[in-house]
Amino acid sequence: MGALCPQEAQAYHLSCQESARYLRRDEKFGITVPKSVKEVYELDKADGNTIRAYAVAKERLTVKVAFQILDDGEFAPRDHQSNKCRMVFDVKM
Repeated sequence: MGALCPQEAQAYHLSCQESARYLRRDEKFGITVPKSVKEVYELDKADGNTIRAYAVAKERLTVKVAFQILDDGEFAPRDHQSNKCRMVFDVKM
């Protein structure tokens, strides 16, 4: 794409702003998508069910085999690798 004249650049910028205004990143197909586990529990409490919390618990049990949980007072081996984990939520249709 070549250089835009000032009027075209302004029109392009405004169209991008308008489309971004209508794009909601916290909902998909009208369903609220949480960003954290804390938000999962808040949404379940507001909805009066435990569907999302059950999914989080199921996922934790599924990936538990990949981690070694240390007892109190037990230290990690010298050659261990630490890993920060996060959960990514999405809606399947």
